[in-house]
Amino acid sequence: MLVGKPRRVLCCVLVAVEMAWSATAVKWVLKRFNDCRSLQT
Repeated sequence: MLVGKPRRVLCCVLVAVEMAWSATAVKWVLKRFNDCRSLQT
């Protein structure tokens, strides 16, 4: 039990970080896309 719990916590932390990073990346890409589109018009 003591060995399995920290690994599970670490896994949850990694998943949370990955989700947060991917959300930030998506926002950045959308922002760049909107900037390019506004420049073209």
